[in-house]
Amino acid sequence: TIAWFSWSGHLVELLQAMVYSNGTRWSQLGDPQATQRLGMFVQYLCAPIGLSFFSWLRGRHDTTFSPYIIFLVFWLAASLAGALAAPLAYYHYLLPVLVPLSIFIGYAVARGRIFALCCIVISIISLSPSPPWSFETTARHKMQFSSVETLIKTHDPKPRLFVFYGPLLLYSSLGVKPLGPLVFRPHLSDPSERDVSHLKTASEVRRMLKLRPTTVLLPTDERYLGRSSETFRLVKAYAQRHCKLVGTSPLEEEGAAMGDIGVYSHCE
Repeated sequence: TIAWFSWSGHLVELLQAMVYSNGTRWSQLGDPQATQRLGMFVQYLCAPIGLSFFSWLRGRHDTTFSPYIIFLVFWLAASLAGALAAPLAYYHYLLPVLVPLSIFIGYAVARGRIFALCCIVISIISLSPSPPWSFETTARHKMQFSSVETLIKTHDPKPRLFVFYGPLLLYSSLGVKPLGPLVFRPHLSDPSERDVSHLKTASEVRRMLKLRPTTVLLPTDERYLGRSSETFRLVKAYAQRHCKLVGTSPLEEEGAAMGDIGVYSHCE
């Protein structure tokens, strides 16, 4: 990976993303959101790791499984260390942990009904934050997305779009490209992600605003960004100075209300 990025001339970006950015994030260790996410890490991992421990107790005397236990234990330890080494906890950091856990839990399921029952319970718990059978929620999200999409199409058929707050799928559904590489809401507005890339966040937002977006999406209430955001004030000042508020639409994420999206268009 390092060789390919070096050959393509993007080694600096790789090192920034994989190494230097985490050094920047160490200053955010006291952040309440990071503490909350770390608590969710523990909540999600306790039961699977407990089952893995019982698999180890049962499997160490099983000649078909015991030869692999040491390797799996080191694999699990290394993946956990990697997930917890980053100062801020994000759920996708747990993906490398799931592979060795799945192997341990698979062995547990084969050992008896009680373990299989535990796995079913864990699966149900893991689905509870965003259950796939919540069809009403899905329909509501589709309606909210269509509402914003229709507002944009009505007032700006060929927008130069800047989604500061809202569904990023709007870029592809409207057939437009983002104004810059900073696209996700945390990268644009969360102070814990400020300047963690090779780009300075506020400077990059100013550069995108200089491209004069014709439609801008903002939260109607800054509280839904979590904390005061310098970039929010920059984009809001642009929208109030150059654009008209043409409508609002509610936003939900995983069933939680996230306030309203303000659609600013007719920007001059």
